[in-house]
Amino acid sequence: MDFRRMLIFPVLAMILALPVAGGNNGTSLKGSASLDRNRPVVGASVRISPENDRSRYLLTSTDGQGLLETMDLPDGDYQVSFTKEGLTPVMKSAVNVRFPFRPVVEVKMTPGPDSEPAPAAVDSEDLLDLTGRVLTREGDPVADVTVRLVRLDGGGDPLKIRSAEDGTLTGSELAPGSWAVEVRAAGFLSIRSVLDLEGPVLLVALLIPQPASYLAPAMDLLPDEQPVPPAGATPLP
Repeated sequence: MDFRRMLIFPVLAMILALPVAGGNNGTSLKGSASLDRNRPVVGASVRISPENDRSRYLLTSTDGQGLLETMDLPDGDYQVSFTKEGLTPVMKSAVNVRFPFRPVVEVKMTPGPDSEPAPAAVDSEDLLDLTGRVLTREGDPVADVTVRLVRLDGGGDPLKIRSAEDGTLTGSELAPGSWAVEVRAAGFLSIRSVLDLEGPVLLVALLIPQPASYLAPAMDLLPDEQPVPPAGATPLP
C-alpha cells in the first residue's frame, strides 16, 4: 500500500467510525459517472456515508475522466450519491466495502432536474459540532478551503468555515436537519451536496484538481457573499 495512504487511513477510519477487522488495511472505493460511453461527467459531486448514519460523511468529486477514487475505507455498507448541476441525482445504497475486494460504483447520469431533496425530519434541538479535514486524494492537507453550509428549510444563519494549515475543519452550533454544503478552493473542483445531520458531524473532503479545459458552472464564478452592515453602521478601522 502507498505509504501516504497508510498515514491517512486512520483519519478516514476515525471519521467514518466503522470497525476494521484485524489485518484489514482498508479498501478504496472506485467508480465513474458518465452520460454515455464517450461522455464522462467531470466534476460530479460525490457523497459517501455509512448506511443509516447521518453524521459521518466523505465528500469528493469525479475527476477529468469522470472517475471516482477514495482513500481506503473501513469495511461496511455505504450510501453513495452523485450530483451535478443540470443532471438528475443518482443514489446507490448498500455499497459493500469488504477487504480485499475492490468495490466499484459506475453510474449513468441523465439531463434533468437537480433540485434538492425535502429537508429531513428533526427529532432533536441540540446544537451540533463539526470536525473534519480537507485533503487531496493523495492525502495532502489543503488549507484555506471554504466550506459553506446553509439550512434547507431556511432557518438560521449560513455557516462558513475555512480549513486550517493542516486542513482541519472546526465548526459549532449547527442545528440538526438538512444542510446544503459547498466546498470551494482555488484550483480544485467544487463540491456541492446535502448533509442530513443528527449527531456530531465528522466530515472529510477529498479535493480533485480542476482540469485545464474544464468549464466551471455559473455558481463557481460567483464571488463569495460579503456581510452587509446595517444602515448607519460605522466600519471598524
